[in-house]
Amino acid sequence: MNLIPRCLIRNEKVLIFCHNIAPINLFLQIFERFYGWRKGREVLVLQGDIELFERGRVMDKFEEPGGPSKVMLASITACAEGISLTAASRVILLDSEWNPSKSKQAIARAFRPGQNKVVYVYQLLATGTLEEEKHSRTTWKEWVSDMIFSDEHVEDPSHWQAPKIEDELLREIVEEDRAALFHRIMKNEKASNVIRGKGMLKKMRDK
Repeated sequence: MNLIPRCLIRNEKVLIFCHNIAPINLFLQIFERFYGWRKGREVLVLQGDIELFERGRVMDKFEEPGGPSKVMLASITACAEGISLTAASRVILLDSEWNPSKSKQAIARAFRPGQNKVVYVYQLLATGTLEEEKHSRTTWKEWVSDMIFSDEHVEDPSHWQAPKIEDELLREIVEEDRAALFHRIMKNEKASNVIRGKGMLKKMRDK
């Protein structure tokens, strides 16, 4: 939760993707209790069961310059191609997907025409969980595929340990982590290179 207020100090909006609805409801309660934020104002929700017209209104609110919205909680399945959420420059993935293309599609919502800021993406994984195992397997499969079909050298994912943290905000959080909550910080260099190659900005995947 230290990430959210630090983003607001920097005048950056946050886009949080969840696979299931339960975390969205939990975060709504947390934001209301600790920050006094209200759904539909400071916190916006984008789910698959929202009607098309209402979905457009929610996105317009989030994109409104100088508007009150600070955080968008979105179901990863509700953010298909064509949706633009460039008001966010910090993207948080709470879940790992067996199909990595789902995560890539969701992340791409912030990397759309009109994005003027460097965008940072955080993949949060808890050590010893199914999410960590799922992420390891899908990353390894992608690496094997790249090694077979790509002419360029692709670094082994096990070597993605970041030698230094380039993200100033994340570095501040880690340096103040007195409880040693962070087991490892990883930078997805492959994803960063892909995004730079498309003329976009930067993607970091942290753990």
